[in-house]
Amino acid sequence: MRKIPDDNLAYPVLVSVGPSTGSGFYLNTGTRTLLITAYHVLYDPQTNALRSEHAELTSYGADRSNANKNILQLNLAAMASFGDIKTDPSADIAVIQVFIRNGATNTITTTRGVTSAVFSGSPIVGVPMEAVSLHADVMIANEVCILGYPVSLGLPHLPQLDYSRPLLRTGIVAGKNDSLRSIVLDCPVYPGNSGGLVLQIEDEGLNYKYRVIGMVIQFVPTIAEIIGTSTSAAIVNSGYSIAASMDNVLALAHQF
Repeated sequence: MRKIPDDNLAYPVLVSVGPSTGSGFYLNTGTRTLLITAYHVLYDPQTNALRSEHAELTSYGADRSNANKNILQLNLAAMASFGDIKTDPSADIAVIQVFIRNGATNTITTTRGVTSAVFSGSPIVGVPMEAVSLHADVMIANEVCILGYPVSLGLPHLPQLDYSRPLLRTGIVAGKNDSLRSIVLDCPVYPGNSGGLVLQIEDEGLNYKYRVIGMVIQFVPTIAEIIGTSTSAAIVNSGYSIAASMDNVLALAHQF
């Protein structure tokens, strides 16, 4: 049996904003489905302007034999004006309201900024609220898995990866920053991973418990000395990364 269930493997969303891409995931609150991603995937942190007025969200269903994609086209500029995007630039989080559920009629409708929706026949999979853990419940040394689309990996002349499918990376919770409510992971991340969810795997003997504990926002840099004809320094990836905790994500989600 696979260690991570099929529905959990269907969580990642490829977020394409103009020429750039990032990762994300859907969160089901009961009355709404929200797209969670990093602020800098949608906005230029220097100008706080949208990177593009339009975005495309691509995901797969839990049935892995169905290779068709669920694709949503968004008018980000319209959604921002309608109040369907909530952001926290300091925590590097953006939340987009995509679907609204009407419990009385048992219907689901897209918000006004969703200009096109193509469904694969395998339902969109969102993270349920009961599968979310807050910062206080994150356990140092627990195993984690990062799910996302690091499309910056590889070389153009050496085809190795299917960039239309998400990649997983495992590691552990290396530490916590309580003042920032962020999580330090012993996992290297790369451009494209931003906005991807972090899944904590808890071993309960005969069973595993899976909880979404945060979202990738940064890699941790370090300075490496380069020795050649002259000594210089370069900023390189330390192999550690930072995730925003779900506390900050839910604070935005509750604004809807």
